[in-house]
Amino acid sequence: HRWTRKLLSVPVYPSVTMSASLMSSYSTKGQHVLSVELMNYRSDRDSKLEIYLNKICIASRHFKVTQLAGQVDSGRRPLSASIEGQSSFKIGWQERVTLHYLVVPIQSNTDQVSFSNLTFLSEMSVPEMHESNDDKKVVEFMCREKAHESFISALHSHRIEKERLRAEQEQKGQPRHVAQIRRAKTSLSEQDLSDDHVSTPFKHLKVHPTSLSSLCPSDAASSINIICCWTAIVGGDGQDNITPGQHHLRDLIVRPRTNESRKGCPLVLTAEYDSRLFHGFESGPMEKDLIVTIRNRLSDSDVEFEFSVDPRPDFDFLGATSFHWSLSGGDEISVPMKVKFYSAGVYNIQSVRLAIPQAGGTV
Repeated sequence: HRWTRKLLSVPVYPSVTMSASLMSSYSTKGQHVLSVELMNYRSDRDSKLEIYLNKICIASRHFKVTQLAGQVDSGRRPLSASIEGQSSFKIGWQERVTLHYLVVPIQSNTDQVSFSNLTFLSEMSVPEMHESNDDKKVVEFMCREKAHESFISALHSHRIEKERLRAEQEQKGQPRHVAQIRRAKTSLSEQDLSDDHVSTPFKHLKVHPTSLSSLCPSDAASSINIICCWTAIVGGDGQDNITPGQHHLRDLIVRPRTNESRKGCPLVLTAEYDSRLFHGFESGPMEKDLIVTIRNRLSDSDVEFEFSVDPRPDFDFLGATSFHWSLSGGDEISVPMKVKFYSAGVYNIQSVRLAIPQAGGTV
């Protein structure tokens, strides 16, 4: 392989900012809620600063995405627009929009990448179970970006390893002169940029670094890739042109494999109970059922925890109020209890405490 550097002038405007966050679903096991926020930060011209959002495409091998109803398409479509005959969602200057989607795991085993094409003016999603040419064009730049990052990371690791081996050899021999050290560093840089060293990081790969299979590998069962396609009016001197563009977020973790990053709790806690109760306390106290469900959101790691219920002065918990347990990846446990009330009123029964022991102490 041979490669060379070439500098290009690439305008980065007009532009929007895009961020996304994921939260485990409290109603259905395995599902997650995806929130995507987009904001128009254009400043390249004085007028016609609107950006027209066309669609969001989500690529993954193991998840499909559907849009939650009742967000944008209200029937009247006050923010809809048509540009080049395509229905889009218009977002004005410094306006921000947040949309929510449901991430659902794909039950059937497939080796193909699933594309969920979601428009901004429709409540329906079209999860394509095949790799169409249009979908490949959408993720083309993102595939190249991942290949470049993999190359830089592998090259950096290779240089560190060569420096370590050279340092070990120096410790065995006599100290070298300063000029010798400088010549050695220059020679090392030239060798790292040679054909053999550049191709070394990718020799072990079974797929092409810029392919869709490399972007969505079969072993990455817990990530999705988000692409937002948009169009905008650009140009100057009285001439307006319509320019397409896209923003993307790569390798957004849906279900983390382990809790090494220590970001967020690995357990999801839900409860089932009656929020409105009717009882005549002249006949005595009232007992009602409470079911607490604890779910391990990690995919490959076990989580040990201590379950306890803080006592309250105005009502009591009956049942297993304290125990130690371990959950495998993706498993859950339901704890049935009863709550005993002695008088009428409004009560906050959020008294469950989960403690996860870690190396640095209990969290």
